[in-house]
Amino acid sequence: MPARFPFRPGQRTDDVKLLTWIILLPLAALIIVFAVVNRELTTINLWPLPFVIDLPLFSVIFGGALVGIVWGGIAAWSAAGPTRQKARERAREVHDLSDENRRLKGRVEELEKDVRERNRAVAKAVTGGDEAASGQAALPGAKGSDAA
Repeated sequence: MPARFPFRPGQRTDDVKLLTWIILLPLAALIIVFAVVNRELTTINLWPLPFVIDLPLFSVIFGGALVGIVWGGIAAWSAAGPTRQKARERAREVHDLSDENRRLKGRVEELEKDVRERNRAVAKAVTGGDEAASGQAALPGAKGSDAA
């Protein structure tokens, strides 16, 4: 029996949902506690610009984390560009090959039909048309043929 995955990709089970809640609830609690504990104001000097901003410490830290996440996402997206391009090329190639396969299957069916028609014509010519009319093509040397 082949190995089976507990769930298909994209399908979430109750166990996965429970694990998500077990991880996210304590993490959310830690973030909230961190924000409440670090409410004191911090001065941010935007040198060389003439701006000075007073912000709570947690907002500076969360803002820095957010900027890091955005920059990391941009870096990952740009690094995956060649892979996405190859995937698009492969998809086009698969589409083209699928079309060619469909065309060739149609051609094979046409050729098989042509061969069947020629076999019937040969059988009709060999037997005088009696068995070919009943759908049984009797070729010389074939089992049950009178010519053998």
